Amino acid sequence: MNSADCTILIPTSPIPSHPTTTLIDEVVAAARFWLPEAPIVIMADGVWEGVKHRRRDYEDYLARLKNRYPNMTLTGFVEHSSQAKMTRMVIDARIVKTRYILFNEHDIPLRTDIKIDWDTMFEFLQSVRADVIRLSGFHEGIHPEHKHLLHGVQTINGSTFYQTRQWSQWPHLSSKDFYLQMLAKHFDPHEIKMIEERMHGVCQNPEGAWIHLWEYVPAPRADGSLDGRCFIHREGRAGDSCHWQ
Repeated sequence: MNSADCTILIPTSPIPSHPTTTLIDEVVAAARFWLPEAPIVIMADGVWEGVKHRRRDYEDYLARLKNRYPNMTLTGFVEHSSQAKMTRMVIDARIVKTRYILFNEHDIPLRTDIKIDWDTMFEFLQSVRADVIRLSGFHEGIHPEHKHLLHGVQTINGSTFYQTRQWSQWPHLSSKDFYLQMLAKHFDPHEIKMIEERMHGVCQNPEGAWIHLWEYVPAPRADGSLDGRCFIHREGRAGDSCHWQ
């Protein structure tokens, strides 16, 4: 798989650490470690009423982002739009030009100290057996409280793929075409909503049966032990009033 055929799609919005770019710098560096030729599209949301006191720091942060990374497009939104509306816009406007997408929020860097089998994940997407491949976020791979949402498993090249009904906006691979279908089917074009807020419920009901959703867990270490976390959540919005916006 040529990493140039996958866009690193990063939503960003006002958080307490701004104007520093430390968190998103870490996200970009880690994603580019794995996908060095991938274009980056940053979707910079408008300022929600609940964090209007952060506007000046956020504007400073966005100014620092301009031309900060090679092969990057910074798309700004004047009004608060949230993930679903922003993602639809950048795809409809052909700002995302690649076949595949790595959706990677601005405070969740991928790990670079473990082996992540990107080739097998992309092969799985290309086979059309998967619409979305989530990267595992827990040390044990599948969190015990999420196991009741599993309904299939495959082992490919030593890595395990679990078919699940649990949607998460944590880092995942998908295709541009799937995202267009998903947004058109489950969101109003002007709806201001986090994608996970809607899709978490959709995927656990019959209306989401058309979605082939899988979770990737890395192969165990040579000694048989497992470290299934593919990323680290920095909790950039922790303690903020708009945590779910």
